[in-house]
Amino acid sequence: GYDKRKGDDYIEITKSQYDHLAIEFYRAIAKNLEQHGWLDYAYILVDETAYRGYEPYLDFIRLLKSDPLTARIQFAWCLQCPGAFTYKTVPQDSNYAFNNLLDIYMPETNENKHYWEKYCFSDYGVEPQRHKLWNYVTHTTRSSIDTPGINNRAMALEVFNNGGSGFLIWG
Repeated sequence: GYDKRKGDDYIEITKSQYDHLAIEFYRAIAKNLEQHGWLDYAYILVDETAYRGYEPYLDFIRLLKSDPLTARIQFAWCLQCPGAFTYKTVPQDSNYAFNNLLDIYMPETNENKHYWEKYCFSDYGVEPQRHKLWNYVTHTTRSSIDTPGINNRAMALEVFNNGGSGFLIWG
């Protein structure tokens, strides 16, 4: 990795070397997926951003979106907080950094959080479209895995009524 910090357990390389390695690695994956007809179903799930902050994610997403083949790999962000909506590289900038880079927004819904409110999208310039919205739940697997079928039907209906098209359980 690059920008090594004390306690990091990896070999440090330059950002340029990292970018070259990452794009070549993901291009090979994308090429293989394309040959099998699976590239349009490829996702990278983003979660747990607190350790490094948003800049490494922003750099990585921009890198993959800069290549026509790897740009087809979709980024789905599990939103534990509104950070992916509100982050700006420069605080005075009028644009939010991740707009037009994320393919799917997955607001967290559980006993403690509910980021599905319409303002979470419109306040930050994100057009809430059904194919761009999934829901994800944490610490609530007991309500959908190994439970009666009515729970699963109720959750799907809630996702649909909220304008989404997918559901992820992080358990």
